[in-house]
Amino acid sequence: MLALIVIPLMLGAFGSGVVISLFSLYLGWRTGPRISKNNLICFLGAALGVFLWVTLLLPFTDTSLTANNLDELPIFLLSLVLIGATPLAAFPAILFYGGSGKKARIPE
Repeated sequence: MLALIVIPLMLGAFGSGVVISLFSLYLGWRTGPRISKNNLICFLGAALGVFLWVTLLLPFTDTSLTANNLDELPIFLLSLVLIGATPLAAFPAILFYGGSGKKARIPE
């Protein structure tokens, strides 16, 4: 019975993090590079951003939920939102060095 209450909350929290992340990455990609287009710096910046995000996120993921004690449910849902929003850590790199906004046409 507890699963009928907790699982939809978990899916909603994780899904909202993923939706926020994908929407912001789409906007960052469409606006194009702010500084200059450089694929290597974009990749390294995205990797560094995700590494730092995961490193800062690890203390939040140490929660335990039991059927007898749901005191840590809000912290658990927050950690699921943050885990779902992990691709958001690549946003600065994509905004400054990646994305084109328009497809390149090959001259004929």
